[in-house]
Amino acid sequence: MRSPRQALRSVSRRVLIEWAAVAAVSTVLVAVLAGFSLTARADNLIHDVAARLLPRAAGAEIVVVAIDDASLAQLGAWPWPRDRHAALLRRLAEARPRAVLYDVLFTEPAADPAQDAGLARAMRGARVYLPVLADRTLVPPIPTLAAKAAGVGAVDVHLDEDGLVRRAAFGTVAAEPLAWALYGDLAPAAVAPGSPPLIRFADPKASYATASFASVLAGEVPDAFIKDRIVLVGATAAGLGERFPTPLSGGAANMPGVELQANIIDNLLGGHMVRDVPRALVIAACILPLWLLLAAFLLAPPRWTLVVGAGLAALLLCVSMVLYGLGFWLPPAAGVAGLALVFPLWGWRRLAATSDGLALELTRLRARLAGSEEAPVASSQAGGDVLARQMEDISLAIEQVDDLRRFAADALFSLPDATLVLDPNRRVLAANGAARALFGEAVHGRSASALIGSLSPKRGPDLDVWPPQDAAPPVELVLTDGRAFEMQSVWRLDEAGAPAGWIVRLADVTLLKSALRQREQALQLLTHDMRSPQTSILALLQSAPEASVEASLGGRIAAYARRTLALADGFVRLARAEDATPRRQKVDLSDVLMEAADELWPQSRQRGMTIEQAGLDEPRFVRGDREILTRVFVNLLSNAVKYGPEHSIIRLTASSKDGVVEVEVADEGPGFTAEEQARLFGAFSAFERPQAQTDGVGLGLAFVQTAVTRHGGQVALCSAPGVGAVFAVSLPAA
Repeated sequence: MRSPRQALRSVSRRVLIEWAAVAAVSTVLVAVLAGFSLTARADNLIHDVAARLLPRAAGAEIVVVAIDDASLAQLGAWPWPRDRHAALLRRLAEARPRAVLYDVLFTEPAADPAQDAGLARAMRGARVYLPVLADRTLVPPIPTLAAKAAGVGAVDVHLDEDGLVRRAAFGTVAAEPLAWALYGDLAPAAVAPGSPPLIRFADPKASYATASFASVLAGEVPDAFIKDRIVLVGATAAGLGERFPTPLSGGAANMPGVELQANIIDNLLGGHMVRDVPRALVIAACILPLWLLLAAFLLAPPRWTLVVGAGLAALLLCVSMVLYGLGFWLPPAAGVAGLALVFPLWGWRRLAATSDGLALELTRLRARLAGSEEAPVASSQAGGDVLARQMEDISLAIEQVDDLRRFAADALFSLPDATLVLDPNRRVLAANGAARALFGEAVHGRSASALIGSLSPKRGPDLDVWPPQDAAPPVELVLTDGRAFEMQSVWRLDEAGAPAGWIVRLADVTLLKSALRQREQALQLLTHDMRSPQTSILALLQSAPEASVEASLGGRIAAYARRTLALADGFVRLARAEDATPRRQKVDLSDVLMEAADELWPQSRQRGMTIEQAGLDEPRFVRGDREILTRVFVNLLSNAVKYGPEHSIIRLTASSKDGVVEVEVADEGPGFTAEEQARLFGAFSAFERPQAQTDGVGLGLAFVQTAVTRHGGQVALCSAPGVGAVFAVSLPAA
């Protein structure tokens, strides 16, 4: 019987043989696709993308005289009499163009022969090229006009299978294309290629210089606009003349025939036609990326082969785009298709080899679970691809599975809170010691709703639909005996990432709830029970006769009462700031700063101090609680007024940068030492300042830091003894 190592080596040899077979089949497939143009439609789509990404600039020597809607409105409905065309040609002859391609059919004589004669005379002054009607038979212009034309030809186009015009048609010997007739006269040394080349269309956003037929006829277009340029006259009005779908037009914005002829002539004169790369080079260019990917299958880890394949496909597309910009067309679809097709082909064979290798390891795993231990196979340097070597490493990983399982069990079931593991039907699969102490030992297989219901809940969630299917915040469970629990659930996922049940935690928060109640009672004591007597003391002192209380004694009593009120207010504000989540409303911080400055104006005025404001003339929006933010800056300005010298300046500055609103409050006070700065934002951190008008209770800056932090911001201090202090508050901009 073969050992596992021998079996794995046999799998590796089979992988190499199958790799060679996949390489041969995919190479022949790509060669057939590229050699017989079986991916022509996909190549056309890629060509259209290249045409849109790499449009060329329109040639300056081409001018289009458009028979547009404005001309029809001005000169009357189509068709026009021949003398109107004659008038235009005489006007063009005066401007001395290089040539005129007149894209209007004159295949039937006019009702008045004098009209045809007049048009023929007008053609003498310019090199005029006229189109023939190429239908089932060729219908040339009437002899009177054909005799005076510099050349005649067909204006038919080459349509691809999808109906788009991408190539310049060469026509037949009997019907030479009109654009080629004009090009042959202007560039007689040029030799026409043997197959229709691709047209490099001009950017439609900056296309050829165009003038309205009516404007030229009225003499509104200067001669310099036409002189020594090739003029194309044709219809652009809606519903008049033929329109053709192109890679740069398409849909309802198809290109008028005269503009298409302008692109063809411009391509011919400027040498912009895109030539096809020889078929042999196309096949080689499509096979090379395929072989690079096949090599990556053997040399690179599986997780990188997809990256390599995508990179090679992108590289082939980029090469095709670059060559298109240089005037050559390399159709890449066959090469991209080969890269895409080789993945499932190779993946299928690789999956078969993997299945065989895993079957060997599963046999060993079943034997181990049944109690038949087998010595692990050491990793070797056997040949084959990466997957074959990885399958050998699975043997070494089996021993780690048991350790990992024990570690996960110890980590989960040693949690101090009651923890349940539920299946998709909300039944208990496992429970830790805290859960068994809470629910009893008989928990396995019971539903979570039945277990929680056995605790006699007084208030809690709907147990029939708990745990919830979607993510939800923790919920509170209150029992009739007064105990409170915070219940939270998370999805338990299987190895494929699919939901396989829940993990439920019940944390006993009874003591925490009791502490919160005591805290609320203390805040109630401060906000009402302590404030009321102090307020009464101040009221009695103000209403008492002057002789009943000595002035110095009354002042001291009032000062102590006010200090007690300030202490209570500051403590309550700090507690609320630490506890409550600020309302997230859009607030204009400039308005908040001006409001805070106005509130401190009487105190600063009394001491002869000036609050200079900068940067508050434009809105600076943040999200937060307006009342809390106002109190933050009132506290900072109040400290500056309280500790700053008389007749000094307080600077309040706001600015915005990189999505952050920054506010600075700078004073000229005594400043802070390094030791004071280290504990400045702590609660009850008050420092003696002889020049201060009143003594603080040390809660204002603690409130500032807490409130700013809860708003997602930061507060910083820059100070030194004797040079004042600068408090900087940064808040995220809305």
